[in-house]
Amino acid sequence: MGAKRSCAVLLACWLLPACDVIPSGDARLGWIPGKLSGDIALDSTGGGNNLEAVRTDVNDDLGLGRAGSATLGVDLKTPIGRVSASYLRYSDHATGSLTRAFGDIPPGTNVETTIDFDNLKAFWSFDLFDNELFRIAPGIGADLFLLDARVRSITALSAFENLEVDIPMPMLFLEGEIDLGDVQGELELGGTSLDVGSFDGTFIDLDARVRYTGFGALELFGGYRWISIDADGTADGQRFDANLELEGFYFGGGVHFGPGLRRATPD
Repeated sequence: MGAKRSCAVLLACWLLPACDVIPSGDARLGWIPGKLSGDIALDSTGGGNNLEAVRTDVNDDLGLGRAGSATLGVDLKTPIGRVSASYLRYSDHATGSLTRAFGDIPPGTNVETTIDFDNLKAFWSFDLFDNELFRIAPGIGADLFLLDARVRSITALSAFENLEVDIPMPMLFLEGEIDLGDVQGELELGGTSLDVGSFDGTFIDLDARVRYTGFGALELFGGYRWISIDADGTADGQRFDANLELEGFYFGGGVHFGPGLRRATPD
């Protein structure tokens, strides 16, 4: 997992040299009480289970719910477009009771679950349409999804499962922006569907926010993030099928850096 995290950081670093010598952009820090929902099916080590029959609900069975964490983002304006990168983390610890088997853990077992979900997004976009009020910009980039779920029994039965999946996904993006002076509304939408070998997945990443920039270089913002993952494959020799959604409203503040405004003032 460490190697793929490093690859994601290198991707962001590879995009940054396209920026001006004195870059212009925005950096933001926020807080998101994200909620994870959906289900995960994990085959036993012996294999052969019908994954549709062993779907484990992350809320009802594992006890997972809403957990707050920081979210980071940066947007840079370059002569050949915009570079955007963001990081989001969801981490929760809960207890529950399985109604179906999870890997080698049988149904009816009381379990303790620790789950970490990290998302690193980086993309480049170019202005297809831009005037004083609206901006529309398609782009390309990548989302890196890191899921680490550790489930262990808390009954007399000793059982443990660790599902660790790292998914780097190339994605198409579309940005939209409306500028009302001190208030800007922004939308980032990314999506992809990929079927390679034993892995099959569909991913959607939506980020919508409103920014208030009436404080000069400082800003306040609020938004909504929604990530949908429908993926199946093999991890450490065990088949899995994950249908998950991570969503939540977020808020925070940011700062503008570099010369000029984030958007160039039309002539």
